[in-house]
Amino acid sequence: MDRQATESTKSQLPTQPLGGGLKVIALTALMVVASPTQANPEMGPILPGDGSFDTPEFEDYQAVYTSSSSKTGGFTLQARKTGDGKKLAIIDIIPMANNVIVAQRQIDLETHRAEFGAGPYFAWGQEFVVSGSDGENYSWTRIPIGGGAPTQMQGPIANGGYVSEMFSPTLASLMPMPVGATFQLPDSSPRQDETVSSQFDSYRVVRTETLTLDSGFSCECWMIEKTRGNGAIEHIWVARQAPFVFRRIRDVGGEREFTSDLLAFTELTQ
Repeated sequence: MDRQATESTKSQLPTQPLGGGLKVIALTALMVVASPTQANPEMGPILPGDGSFDTPEFEDYQAVYTSSSSKTGGFTLQARKTGDGKKLAIIDIIPMANNVIVAQRQIDLETHRAEFGAGPYFAWGQEFVVSGSDGENYSWTRIPIGGGAPTQMQGPIANGGYVSEMFSPTLASLMPMPVGATFQLPDSSPRQDETVSSQFDSYRVVRTETLTLDSGFSCECWMIEKTRGNGAIEHIWVARQAPFVFRRIRDVGGEREFTSDLLAFTELTQ
């Protein structure tokens, strides 16, 4: 992979302390000039543990994004590393009309394998799913919401497992890539026979640009287009500084198109 790039600090604004051990961070933009060695380089599949992953240094953080399903119009993401810094726990908090959805993911920061997940999952029905994968096998426990016996599903998994790049550092860990680069990442896919497989989603680096949001945050971002296995398209603006994803447009051109923009960002110092 061609990872040559020129990076320079654009600006560093002062931090503003808050109560409760939090401080607002003015995000520093990275100027990235990709080396155009190929017009459309094809990277091919990138599996968990691939040497292409280069995870940026970052502190624990909290980010707030716009949400189409939240009663407040936003959801909160908290990202905290384990004591040895090798794992990242991500918690999504979404206030709904009648309840609050709390979902958790754990990512290995070296391999970027999604090792653990827990949260509502509606592929087969109204269920809460606790999932895990060691890269060779998967184990998912399905718990019906509203009552009923849990169902455990286990079996082998291909592609070294799967990743969880949704508002995580995973895509940022693969940058810089030249504009036009294409690659694939494995995702978990529930099947009609009630098993889980690891299938590939496709990605393309469309352009680099300066993104400035209405919330006042800005970055020098890679705009990446993701095509899911079902054909749905997402656009993702990614930078190599936390919170890594600054904008995400789901279902581009579809009935469920919605933009999630970064509204707030704080480092978690305690």
